[in-house]
Amino acid sequence: MYLSSPLLPINASIPKINQQIKEKLTKLDWREKEIEIKQPTLILVPYFLYNYHYYTEHKDDKKEIIKDTFDGVLVIDGHSIKIEEDLVELIKHSWSKSTQTTPKEKFQEKWNNINKNQQNEVIQLKTAEYFGVPKQNVIITSTRKVLLAYYLIKVKVAGKEFEIKINTLNEEIIGMDKILPREKGYTELTKDTLNDLKKPKNWWIYTKELFSDTKKTIQKKIKNKPETKTKQKKSFPKIKIDLSIFSTKAVLILIIILALFLIYLALFT
Repeated sequence: MYLSSPLLPINASIPKINQQIKEKLTKLDWREKEIEIKQPTLILVPYFLYNYHYYTEHKDDKKEIIKDTFDGVLVIDGHSIKIEEDLVELIKHSWSKSTQTTPKEKFQEKWNNINKNQQNEVIQLKTAEYFGVPKQNVIITSTRKVLLAYYLIKVKVAGKEFEIKINTLNEEIIGMDKILPREKGYTELTKDTLNDLKKPKNWWIYTKELFSDTKKTIQKKIKNKPETKTKQKKSFPKIKIDLSIFSTKAVLILIIILALFLIYLALFT
């Protein structure tokens, strides 16, 4: 199978990618038994690297006069027909390393939706739209088409499937932000909290957090308290402790402090 255009280097390796994904998921508190990484699919995406030149105008005596001129380099995705400015430096410094060598593994090449005959016109139109200037104010030069390879990997986390994309040129992992951290149970949180409390400085951090949460709640209660003008019959208020106001670790600290206090009372009083 032949390539439609030169292919940028594939620097990413599957074992390394899988390891990086596992490490990122571990940092989100997901356990290995909850993670399933499927076999990746190699996708080749067409990109156009090009130079643009455009100018802005202003009216002087009812005539349009050139005000400023601008020049630069941009990249447009030939499949989605979207300008991707964040890829400019990467492709600009790598396009000379591209080759016609076909990847050894199975791959899919994305369809190029920018027709060769209308190539400059389409890129000119998209660039004008990107900078918010009239199409006739834009000139496109030195257009080069290259293919950039991505690995698409389906990752199952606790039964839910996510699609992760890896830029094989710079090994950037895209899409991990969709995966939320795993919610820990109270047993795990208690264990973590007790481990944290082995460091004296963490006692101060958690105590500070506890007081901060308490202060916020008191202020909220005062703010939301309805004003009563009529005299009400005196009654003893019911004692109600709402622990939902505190962060989970702050609650655990509170429980641990109370438990230690009760143990102290039992042993020394």
